[in-house]
Amino acid sequence: MELKDVEGIGSSRVQKLKDEGVENVQHLATLHPTEIEKKLDVGAGKADDISNSAKRLVRKYGAKLTSARELTEERKKIVKRIPTGADDLDSAIGGGFETNAVSSIYGPSSTGKTQLVHQLVVNCVTDLGREAIFIETEPQNFRGERIKSMAERHEDKFDEPDEIMSDIQVISSGQVPSVKVLYNAYQTCINYMRENSVGLLTIDSWSAPFRQEFFGREQLSDQGREQRRHFPELQYIADEFNAAVILTHQAYSVPDSGQQYQQIAKTGTDKKPAGGNFPQHSSTLNASVRQRKKDTYEMIVWGSPNLGRIEAEFAVEDEGIVDA
Repeated sequence: MELKDVEGIGSSRVQKLKDEGVENVQHLATLHPTEIEKKLDVGAGKADDISNSAKRLVRKYGAKLTSARELTEERKKIVKRIPTGADDLDSAIGGGFETNAVSSIYGPSSTGKTQLVHQLVVNCVTDLGREAIFIETEPQNFRGERIKSMAERHEDKFDEPDEIMSDIQVISSGQVPSVKVLYNAYQTCINYMRENSVGLLTIDSWSAPFRQEFFGREQLSDQGREQRRHFPELQYIADEFNAAVILTHQAYSVPDSGQQYQQIAKTGTDKKPAGGNFPQHSSTLNASVRQRKKDTYEMIVWGSPNLGRIEAEFAVEDEGIVDA
């Protein structure tokens, strides 16, 4: 089942779709017809026909039954883990953050989220031997000097700590001023990953541009609609390239004591994850972070298909993420 098998897709349109990061029929079938209109520069009727044809092919040929044993063994071979550098935390989550999955980390400001993803970028290069992509949506979140200081404890793998910088690609916040431009940035990543071995895409913070563009209860439906457009692309990146996609999200205080209790019961903290329920349902792993004392933090995993509620501490030192 190839793109050329879709009715209305000839060789030129196959190339157009690939240039836009649409590599297969399954991916095409997830696109809204309005997205197909833009990508192929066709009318609404033609886009509907192409969308329906792709969906028919997926229904006919796309899904197959696999035994639980076979699927489990296949995933064991495919899925890798990017360690955090803190042994207790890594042990709690099974060895690190999984590739082939989208993971979300929630927390208010100054709770270690950005430090964590910097460390994961470094460890993707040093432990998996693959490149990493960092999309910052808040000014100056990515810090090259922090990458170099974290890389110093891997001196056996580099002649100089700054050698690692060549294996990290960055999209700076000035290039993603809106959620729509952020969506287009995924295509840039897909095109690069098609030619290079990339094991991690991290976006710090994924929820920030959504909070800037959508505010107030009257815009919740618009926000949810835009989020539903983004997540299939992120999951496609995780699946197609066997990459870890790790998103950070903001969290905020809720004044009502009843809601605080609900949040503590659900996430282990009294802070409410920003962005609504859709990112939580669409991520393979959900975790909250909070500061316990100076330079010591706690991660609470509260949403995972293979893990129960887990709490593990870690510390942020000059050398990076370590055991508390």
